[in-house]
Formats: sequence, C-alpha cells, structure tokens
Amino acid sequence: AAADPLSAAYRSICSACCERSGGWPHAQAIRASFKEAGGILTPPAFSDGHGPIGVYAMLAQSAEAMQVLRPCRDAFSGFVSEVGALLTAGQRAELEALTIVPADCSTHTCVTVFHEHPSLLKDDSQRQAWRPIESGVRIQLTEALKCMHIVCERPLLELDALLLTADGAMIAGFVDRKPGAFEKLRSSSAAIGEQVIGGTLTSRPKTLIHVTVGRILGAPEGMAEAQAAELAALVERYNLDVLPAVVAAAAPRSFTLNDVSLVRDSVWLMTEFEEYARWPIGSERALD
Repeated sequence: AAADPLSAAYRSICSACCERSGGWPHAQAIRASFKEAGGILTPPAFSDGHGPIGVYAMLAQSAEAMQVLRPCRDAFSGFVSEVGALLTAGQRAELEALTIVPADCSTHTCVTVFHEHPSLLKDDSQRQAWRPIESGVRIQLTEALKCMHIVCERPLLELDALLLTADGAMIAGFVDRKPGAFEKLRSSSAAIGEQVIGGTLTSRPKTLIHVTVGRILGAPEGMAEAQAAELAALVERYNLDVLPAVVAAAAPRSFTLNDVSLVRDSVWLMTEFEEYARWPIGSERALD
C-alpha cells in the first residue's frame, strides 16, 4: 500500500490536518453554504432540480461495503463522544447541531461529478459554461455509461486510511487492488460526460476514492484556550494513533464494487438525492 499514490495522498491529508489542528475544524467554506435558523444548520436544497449530478457508487445495498465501513462509522461516533467530553453541557448541545452523520442510504463514493449547481460555482467562466442536464440528455448519458462500464473491470477497494481532514470531515480512504479499474471508471465517465453533455464540465477534479463517514462544521462558541488545546491534541491523537489502529484491525478490509449509479443531489452532501439509474460494472458473467 505504501507505494500506492492514493496511500501517499491520504498520508498527506492526514499530516496537513495535524499541522492545522489548532483551531480545528477549519470548516468556514463549507459552513458558509449552510442556512442557520434557531441554532439548526441546514444544507442547501436545489429546489430547481439542477443539483450536482454525477456517477456515484451508492454503497448502502452492498452488505460487503457497509461491513468494511462499520468500524469507520463507529470511530467517528467515538471521536464525537471524546470531543463532547471536553465541553460544557451547553457546548455539547451546540456540537450536536454542528455534527453531520450521513444516513445509511446516502453512503457513497464519488466516481465523477458532471455538473455542480451554479450556486456552488465560484468563477464566472464556470457559471457561463454550466448548462442544465435535461431528461433527454440524462437518458442518453445513462445508455452511453452503461455500454462503457459493461466492458470495465470491477474495482476491488481496500480500506487504506481513516483520517480527519483539516476542514472537519472524517474520511475512509480506499486503494484499488485491481490497478487502474476504478481510474478507468472515472476517466471513461468523464469522457462520456463531455461527449454527451457537450461543453466544459463544471465538476471539481476527483482523485481520491473515499467515503465521508461524518463531518463537524465548527467548534462550539466560547471554548476556553485549554479546551481548544485539548481538541487540537485529540485530533492529532486520532489521526496518528486511534484511526490507523482501526484500519489495522478492520476485518474485512475490502469489497468488490459491482455497480454504479447516475445520481443528483436534491439537498447538498447527498442529504437527499435522486438515483436515476444503476447499472453493473463488467458483464453479468463476471458475477459467477
């Protein structure tokens, strides 16, 4: 695993988080997109029906994948409990409001995003390049993706890292034990997207193979200096000791990715989503 570029990328994200453990989490950019009312934070809803759309592996129906992820999700719960133990009762209530745990049904890893919602695009040229993907194009896109992915190899994804990021997420990072299989899914999906949708896609480039198991959108208000120092030390301890031990003890550690889907966010971060179609990777013969 050490030689895998993804493995190195996860280590680098882990180190970057430890270097910025003071003031953790640095989640201002993500939190800015949330609406706040009465102490409750709500992710943006894309009521125009043009939320981010892309190819995702929706993992809830894969017992194999969910089994690999279970200790990761438990580790996030444990982390939140330990953060809570540093806080006053009032701050704990605030922490609860700042904590996001994805529902089982929305557990996913992203293959390729074709278009973000215009509200999430930062620069004018991207907003101008953006165009809605109507149902006719969506059907065409699905058929082209199905045809391409039927001849692809099924990735074998192995848990390589579990880590906290500087911006407040805990992610499970995977490497592909069928070298190039996941990358082929990703590159072929992006190429088909450009061909069918036309123009420039407005997605962020994706290089990792990861599942977000939880997220903290900020530290509670009014933390004392000693509390902030304890939180920074806790983040480092989790990244350097606790989470690597979770990965080392994980059994099973890998799962085969059998299918992918065309999915659109209705509410950001897959809080609510529409799964238009799901199709197999590789021919049905590969199931035997």
